[in-house]
Amino acid sequence: MLFSVTSVNAENPKEHYRTLHVKAELTKQTKSFQVKHLFPFNFPNDLPGEPVFKGVKGQFSTTTQAKFDKDGKDITSSETLFAVDYSSNNCPKVGEAVSSYQDLANKYTRYSLVQNIIKQTKGNSTQLSDVDYMLPKDIGIHINTGDKGCGIVVFDGTDFTGYPYTMKVDLQLKYTFEPITNGLDGEFIIGAYNLKNPALNAYIVLPVKSGSGKGYGVLRPGTIYAVNGNVATSAVSIHNKGNWFVRYITAVYKKNSCQIAFKKHGPTKFFWNDKTGTGNDPNPSSVFWPDVTIISDFTSAGKDRDSIMAQANGNQKLPIHVEDGDCVVQAALPYGDRTTGSGSNMNMESQVYIRTVPD
Repeated sequence: MLFSVTSVNAENPKEHYRTLHVKAELTKQTKSFQVKHLFPFNFPNDLPGEPVFKGVKGQFSTTTQAKFDKDGKDITSSETLFAVDYSSNNCPKVGEAVSSYQDLANKYTRYSLVQNIIKQTKGNSTQLSDVDYMLPKDIGIHINTGDKGCGIVVFDGTDFTGYPYTMKVDLQLKYTFEPITNGLDGEFIIGAYNLKNPALNAYIVLPVKSGSGKGYGVLRPGTIYAVNGNVATSAVSIHNKGNWFVRYITAVYKKNSCQIAFKKHGPTKFFWNDKTGTGNDPNPSSVFWPDVTIISDFTSAGKDRDSIMAQANGNQKLPIHVEDGDCVVQAALPYGDRTTGSGSNMNMESQVYIRTVPD
């Protein structure tokens, strides 16, 4: 009896999945399906989120010994129903036997991932069944780190001649993770009038750091797939006069630009200000640096005491991968024109979120 499990990262990061290599082998000698055997396996205990099953590649196989009748004819006949499941509540012992599927259901909260059947009619041979597919829709596997659940390989097979019979599984289970939602939410008072004196740009910043990220205000390395939400911008005072504008940019800072733009910043979510341009001068914001990728960009335009709601959407730069030392930023860049009164201040509140699948 042989059983082993190893986990390796996918070779193609564009596919964005990991693989769990599951091997199990069992030789038994029976004439019926009365006994099914179970073998547990576990996902790595340092998963950054809840895994989801995407597909599988590999082989199922059975190996028989020949049995002949009195006339010398091969009367070999065998059959195995294979299953790869997971249990969300508890795990079997290695090689544990159950007498029925009802017995299996009574002991374990069982969910099916992969099934396969092999029938064999030739002795002294190995029958192979290849499998290689990706699911059109992922299947959630509810066995997060610290839970009692695990994967289960089920062998339900026999050689009806009663000779020793070997069943084998050699699979790469492909999985990724449920998307994690991280908030670029925050609130500032910002001034739009900057024809003579610079106003302040406002930033909400999420640092990227591996080994953490389940807590508040830290983003794990992974792939950002979506930006959504909105920003509300409202005049603060009854004295607001003229036109005002706020450009809202969601961006990823890479190649150490986060450390340069936000010197000595904290390890978790933080807020920041720096100066805008004046008059016709371009805004010197770090969000326009070469090592920064803009993933959402829109402008709220108001007048006097307007209150403007505007939606944030991702652009063609998505998906984008983020690594240790990067940061994701929601920037608010205020400006005015010749009609804008010098006391024109706005309250801006971001409810922008990013959806990330961690590595």
